[in-house]
Amino acid sequence: AMYQSQQIDGNEWGTLYSTSSRMMDIRGMRDHEHLSEVERDLRCRVNLEKTVVEQRAASLQRQALKLARQRAFLREERKRARKEEKKIAEDKEKLEHVKKDDWFPEKYLRGAGKPHERIRLRVGGQMFEVSKHVLSLDSGSLLAALCNDESPLEVDREDQVVVVDRDWWLFRYILIFLRDGLVPEDRPTALQLYREAAFWRLETLQRAIEEAHLDLTRTTITVDEDGKVKTSKWNDDTDGKGDKFWKNKPNWWESQAKKKDDDKVKVCHSHVAVSCP
Repeated sequence: AMYQSQQIDGNEWGTLYSTSSRMMDIRGMRDHEHLSEVERDLRCRVNLEKTVVEQRAASLQRQALKLARQRAFLREERKRARKEEKKIAEDKEKLEHVKKDDWFPEKYLRGAGKPHERIRLRVGGQMFEVSKHVLSLDSGSLLAALCNDESPLEVDREDQVVVVDRDWWLFRYILIFLRDGLVPEDRPTALQLYREAAFWRLETLQRAIEEAHLDLTRTTITVDEDGKVKTSKWNDDTDGKGDKFWKNKPNWWESQAKKKDDDKVKVCHSHVAVSCP
Protein backbone atom coordinates (compact mmCIF):
# COMPACT_ATOMS: atom_id res chain seq x y z
CA ALA A 1 0.00 0.00 0.00
CA MET A 2 2.84 2.28 0.84
CA TYR A 3 4.50 1.51 -2.44
CA GLN A 4 1.34 2.21 -4.34
CA SER A 5 0.90 5.52 -2.58
CA GLN A 6 4.44 6.46 -3.42
CA GLN A 7 3.87 5.45 -7.02
CA ILE A 8 0.75 7.55 -7.17
CA ASP A 9 2.60 10.49 -5.69
CA GLY A 10 5.29 10.08 -8.36
CA ASN A 11 2.72 10.12 -11.11
CA GLU A 12 1.11 13.20 -9.68
CA TRP A 13 4.46 14.90 -9.51
CA GLY A 14 5.11 14.00 -13.14
CA THR A 15 1.76 15.31 -14.11
CA LEU A 16 2.32 18.49 -12.16
CA TYR A 17 5.76 18.90 -13.75
CA SER A 18 4.45 18.38 -17.22
CA THR A 19 1.58 20.78 -16.56
CA SER A 20 3.88 23.39 -15.18
CA SER A 21 6.24 22.88 -18.16
CA ARG A 22 3.39 23.38 -20.56
CA MET A 23 2.31 26.48 -18.68
CA MET A 24 5.84 27.81 -18.80
CA ASP A 25 6.03 27.07 -22.52
CA ILE A 26 2.75 28.89 -23.10
CA ARG A 27 3.92 31.84 -21.03
CA GLY A 28 7.24 31.89 -22.91
CA MET A 29 5.43 31.81 -26.20
CA ARG A 30 3.25 34.68 -25.09
CA ASP A 31 6.30 36.62 -23.96
CA HIS A 32 8.02 35.86 -27.25
CA GLU A 33 4.99 37.01 -29.20
CA HIS A 34 4.80 40.13 -27.07
CA LEU A 35 8.47 40.84 -27.69
CA SER A 36 7.94 40.24 -31.42
CA GLU A 37 5.06 42.69 -31.44
CA VAL A 38 7.13 45.25 -29.54
CA GLU A 39 10.04 44.72 -31.90
CA ARG A 40 7.76 44.99 -34.92
CA ASP A 41 6.17 48.13 -33.53
CA LEU A 42 9.57 49.66 -32.89
CA ARG A 43 10.72 48.68 -36.35
CA CYS A 44 7.61 50.29 -37.89
CA ARG A 45 8.12 53.40 -35.80
CA VAL A 46 11.74 53.65 -36.91
CA ASN A 47 10.76 53.12 -40.54
CA LEU A 48 8.01 55.73 -40.23
CA GLU A 49 10.37 58.25 -38.67
CA LYS A 50 12.95 57.48 -41.38
CA THR A 51 10.32 57.96 -44.11
CA VAL A 52 9.13 61.22 -42.54
CA VAL A 53 12.69 62.47 -42.27
CA GLU A 54 13.46 61.51 -45.89
CA GLN A 55 10.27 63.15 -47.15
CA ARG A 56 10.94 66.32 -45.15
CA ALA A 57 14.55 66.37 -46.35
CA ALA A 58 13.42 65.97 -49.96
CA SER A 59 10.86 68.75 -49.47
CA LEU A 60 13.49 71.02 -47.92
CA GLN A 61 15.88 70.26 -50.79
CA ARG A 62 13.20 71.19 -53.30
CA GLN A 63 12.48 74.42 -51.43
CA ALA A 64 16.19 75.19 -51.19
CA LEU A 65 16.61 74.57 -54.92
CA LYS A 66 13.59 76.77 -55.63
CA LEU A 67 14.99 79.54 -53.45
CA ALA A 68 18.39 79.21 -55.12
CA ARG A 69 16.76 79.56 -58.54
CA GLN A 70 14.75 82.54 -57.35
CA ARG A 71 17.91 84.17 -55.97
CA ALA A 72 19.69 83.56 -59.27
CA PHE A 73 16.74 85.01 -61.17
CA LEU A 74 16.67 88.05 -58.88
CA ARG A 75 20.41 88.54 -59.37
CA GLU A 76 19.97 88.49 -63.14
CA GLU A 77 17.02 90.86 -62.85
CA ARG A 78 19.08 93.24 -60.69
CA LYS A 79 21.89 93.13 -63.25
CA ARG A 80 19.41 93.79 -66.05
CA ALA A 81 17.79 96.57 -64.03
CA ARG A 82 21.19 98.20 -63.38
CA LYS A 83 22.01 98.01 -67.09
CA GLU A 84 18.63 99.50 -67.98
CA GLU A 85 19.07 102.22 -65.37
CA LYS A 86 22.53 103.01 -66.73
CA LYS A 87 21.18 103.10 -70.27
CA ILE A 88 18.30 105.36 -69.21
CA ALA A 89 20.76 107.69 -67.49
CA GLU A 90 22.90 107.80 -70.65
CA ASP A 91 19.85 108.46 -72.82
CA LYS A 92 18.71 111.14 -70.40
CA GLU A 93 22.11 112.78 -70.59
CA LYS A 94 22.01 112.62 -74.38
CA LEU A 95 18.53 114.14 -74.45
CA GLU A 96 19.39 117.09 -72.24
CA HIS A 97 19.69 119.24 -75.35
CA VAL A 98 15.98 118.65 -76.02
CA LYS A 99 15.18 120.98 -73.12
CA LYS A 100 17.01 123.83 -74.79
CA ASP A 101 14.94 126.46 -76.51
CA ASP A 102 16.97 126.27 -79.70
CA TRP A 103 16.80 122.49 -80.12
CA PHE A 104 13.66 122.50 -82.27
CA PRO A 105 14.26 124.58 -85.42
CA GLU A 106 10.69 125.80 -85.53
CA LYS A 107 11.43 128.48 -88.10
CA TYR A 108 12.78 125.90 -90.53
CA LEU A 109 10.39 123.04 -89.89
CA ARG A 110 7.17 124.99 -89.48
CA GLY A 111 8.06 127.86 -91.77
CA ALA A 112 7.78 125.77 -94.91
CA GLY A 113 4.27 127.07 -95.45
CA LYS A 114 1.04 125.41 -96.41
CA PRO A 115 0.73 123.35 -99.61
CA HIS A 116 -0.62 126.29 -101.60
CA GLU A 117 2.37 128.35 -100.40
CA ARG A 118 4.87 125.96 -101.98
CA ILE A 119 6.09 125.48 -105.54
CA ARG A 120 7.25 122.25 -107.14
CA LEU A 121 10.15 122.50 -109.57
CA ARG A 122 11.50 119.84 -111.91
CA VAL A 123 15.04 120.98 -112.66
CA GLY A 124 16.99 118.74 -115.02
CA GLY A 125 14.62 115.85 -114.26
CA GLN A 126 15.05 116.19 -110.47
CA MET A 127 12.02 117.19 -108.39
CA PHE A 128 12.27 120.00 -105.81
CA GLU A 129 9.60 121.47 -103.57
CA VAL A 130 10.30 124.92 -102.07
CA SER A 131 8.25 127.48 -100.19
CA LYS A 132 7.43 130.73 -101.92
CA HIS A 133 9.00 132.65 -99.05
CA VAL A 134 12.42 131.11 -99.78
CA LEU A 135 12.16 131.70 -103.51
CA SER A 136 11.16 135.34 -102.96
CA LEU A 137 14.20 136.31 -100.88
CA ASP A 138 15.90 137.76 -103.95
CA SER A 139 13.10 139.91 -105.33
CA GLY A 140 14.84 140.47 -108.68
CA SER A 141 15.43 136.84 -109.51
CA LEU A 142 13.52 134.48 -111.78
CA LEU A 143 12.70 132.31 -108.78
CA ALA A 144 10.90 135.23 -107.15
CA ALA A 145 9.02 135.78 -110.41
CA LEU A 146 7.78 132.20 -110.23
CA CYS A 147 5.82 133.12 -107.12
CA ASN A 148 3.76 135.69 -109.02
CA ASP A 149 0.49 134.84 -110.65
CA GLU A 150 1.96 135.60 -114.08
CA SER A 151 4.92 133.22 -114.09
CA PRO A 152 7.44 133.65 -116.94
CA LEU A 153 7.88 129.88 -117.14
CA GLU A 154 5.29 127.42 -118.36
CA VAL A 155 3.64 125.39 -115.61
CA ASP A 156 2.55 121.80 -116.18
CA ARG A 157 -1.13 122.10 -115.28
CA GLU A 158 -1.60 118.39 -114.58
CA ASP A 159 0.62 118.25 -111.49
CA GLN A 160 1.37 121.98 -111.05
CA VAL A 161 5.10 121.54 -111.62
CA VAL A 162 7.46 124.13 -113.10
CA VAL A 163 9.79 122.43 -115.57
CA VAL A 164 13.26 123.97 -116.07
CA ASP A 165 16.02 122.48 -118.20
CA ARG A 166 19.02 123.35 -116.01
CA ASP A 167 21.64 121.50 -113.97
CA TRP A 168 19.86 120.14 -110.90
CA TRP A 169 23.17 119.56 -109.09
CA LEU A 170 23.96 123.28 -109.09
CA PHE A 171 20.36 124.12 -108.28
CA ARG A 172 20.86 122.38 -104.95
CA TYR A 173 23.50 124.95 -104.01
CA ILE A 174 21.10 127.74 -104.95
CA LEU A 175 18.50 126.39 -102.52
CA ILE A 176 21.17 125.94 -99.84
CA PHE A 177 22.13 129.59 -100.27
CA LEU A 178 18.53 130.79 -100.07
CA ARG A 179 17.71 128.61 -97.07
CA ASP A 180 20.91 128.77 -95.03
CA GLY A 181 22.94 131.61 -96.56
CA LEU A 182 25.87 129.33 -97.40
CA VAL A 183 28.06 129.24 -100.51
CA PRO A 184 30.48 126.48 -101.60
CA GLU A 185 33.98 126.68 -100.18
CA ASP A 186 35.75 125.16 -103.19
CA ARG A 187 36.26 127.69 -105.96
CA PRO A 188 35.56 125.44 -108.98
CA THR A 189 32.05 124.82 -107.69
CA ALA A 190 31.72 128.48 -106.73
CA LEU A 191 32.66 129.47 -110.29
CA GLN A 192 30.02 127.20 -111.81
CA LEU A 193 27.46 128.43 -109.30
CA TYR A 194 28.34 132.06 -110.10
CA ARG A 195 27.58 131.44 -113.76
CA GLU A 196 24.38 129.57 -112.87
CA ALA A 197 23.30 132.49 -110.67
CA ALA A 198 23.53 134.75 -113.73
CA PHE A 199 20.87 132.64 -115.48
CA TRP A 200 18.54 132.83 -112.48
CA ARG A 201 19.25 136.58 -112.03
CA LEU A 202 20.40 135.91 -108.46
CA GLU A 203 22.47 139.02 -107.82
CA THR A 204 22.52 138.27 -104.09
CA LEU A 205 24.20 134.91 -104.71
CA GLN A 206 26.78 136.51 -106.97
CA ARG A 207 27.57 139.14 -104.34
CA ALA A 208 27.86 136.47 -101.64
CA ILE A 209 30.36 134.50 -103.78
CA GLU A 210 32.35 137.67 -104.52
CA GLU A 211 32.61 138.51 -100.83
CA ALA A 212 33.39 134.97 -99.75
CA HIS A 213 36.08 134.14 -102.35
CA LEU A 214 37.36 137.52 -103.61
CA ASP A 215 36.68 139.89 -100.67
CA LEU A 216 34.90 142.22 -103.10
CA THR A 217 32.20 144.65 -102.03
CA ARG A 218 30.03 146.27 -104.65
CA THR A 219 29.39 150.00 -104.54
CA THR A 220 26.39 151.48 -106.30
CA ILE A 221 27.13 154.82 -108.01
CA THR A 222 24.26 157.13 -108.91
CA VAL A 223 23.95 160.72 -110.18
CA ASP A 224 21.21 162.93 -108.77
CA GLU A 225 19.36 165.75 -110.51
CA ASP A 226 22.00 168.27 -109.50
CA GLY A 227 24.69 166.19 -111.17
CA LYS A 228 26.25 165.07 -107.93
CA VAL A 229 27.67 161.57 -107.77
CA LYS A 230 26.51 159.45 -104.88
CA THR A 231 27.81 156.10 -103.78
CA SER A 232 25.96 153.57 -101.67
CA LYS A 233 26.61 150.10 -100.35
CA TRP A 234 24.32 147.38 -99.15
CA ASN A 235 23.58 147.47 -95.46
CA ASP A 236 25.61 144.82 -93.63
CA ASP A 237 23.40 144.89 -90.56
CA THR A 238 23.00 141.31 -89.31
CA ASP A 239 20.15 142.01 -86.89
CA GLY A 240 17.53 141.26 -89.52
CA LYS A 241 17.40 144.74 -91.06
CA GLY A 242 20.26 144.47 -93.53
CA ASP A 243 20.11 144.12 -97.31
CA LYS A 244 22.21 140.95 -97.25
CA PHE A 245 19.59 138.45 -96.18
CA TRP A 246 22.06 135.57 -96.31
CA LYS A 247 23.87 137.11 -93.34
CA ASN A 248 20.68 137.34 -91.32
CA LYS A 249 20.09 133.58 -91.24
CA PRO A 250 19.73 132.38 -87.64
CA ASN A 251 22.15 129.70 -86.58
CA TRP A 252 19.57 127.42 -84.96
CA TRP A 253 22.14 124.78 -83.98
CA GLU A 254 24.08 127.32 -81.92
CA SER A 255 23.52 127.14 -78.19
CA GLN A 256 21.16 129.84 -76.98
CA ALA A 257 23.00 130.00 -73.68
CA LYS A 258 26.23 130.83 -75.52
CA LYS A 259 24.38 133.37 -77.64
CA LYS A 260 22.99 135.06 -74.53
CA ASP A 261 26.45 135.16 -72.99
CA ASP A 262 27.83 136.75 -76.17
CA ASP A 263 25.03 139.31 -76.11
CA LYS A 264 25.85 140.14 -72.50
CA VAL A 265 29.50 140.60 -73.42
CA LYS A 266 28.53 142.90 -76.28
CA VAL A 267 26.29 144.93 -73.97
CA CYS A 268 29.07 145.18 -71.38
CA HIS A 269 31.52 146.34 -74.05
CA SER A 270 29.04 148.93 -75.28
CA HIS A 271 28.53 150.24 -71.74
CA VAL A 272 32.27 150.42 -71.24
CA ALA A 273 32.69 152.26 -74.53
CA VAL A 274 30.02 154.76 -73.58
CA SER A 275 31.43 155.36 -70.11
CA CYS A 276 34.95 155.92 -71.40
CA PRO A 277 35.93 159.60 -71.85
